[in-house]
Amino acid sequence: MMRPLLKQGCLLQVRRIIMISCLIQTISASWTISLAEETDPFASPEQQMRAGITAYKRGDFEQARQHWNQAAYSYAERGQTPQQIEALLRSAEAQEALGYYQPAVNTLEQALTLATKTADAKRLAQVAGNLGHAYRLLGSAEKAERYTLEGVTRARQQKQAKILAANLQCIRYDLLATGLKTGRTDFYQGIGRVYIEDLAGA
Repeated sequence: MMRPLLKQGCLLQVRRIIMISCLIQTISASWTISLAEETDPFASPEQQMRAGITAYKRGDFEQARQHWNQAAYSYAERGQTPQQIEALLRSAEAQEALGYYQPAVNTLEQALTLATKTADAKRLAQVAGNLGHAYRLLGSAEKAERYTLEGVTRARQQKQAKILAANLQCIRYDLLATGLKTGRTDFYQGIGRVYIEDLAGA
């Protein structure tokens, strides 16, 4: 009676070892590809974008910024403006994470120029909202208000729910934090009503 049970136990153990071995090989292969993309300066812009995302997720914002800058440059050379704008948005996000607020504003201004030239309504809504957030971080309240409102207005006109939600979330943060600290409650209470109206109509 013991021998069949022992044989069955051995088979289960062998199966576990094979499964673990396959899992390790898969993880190793994935890590190798990711590492190659992160260290290859001649990687495609798509690879640079993925490498930037990987670096950002692990908190290496400087590495992420470099990858996304390289991707933006490559997309510009190819004439792929929508992809270039996306790379610039990502780069600005990394710059903000690093505390580089003025460079982030400069990057987003470049993205805004590109979106304006191509009349990309969706991107205009997204870039304007992001630019408002960057100006708030920089401490420029007037421009922050202007671009934040522009982002919300454009997103509502284009019925871009995700972009509108992101812009409204920034407004909510301003209402709860910046408005109370600066005493600019007139603006933030007004924009807060817009936030509430959109939530009610969602």
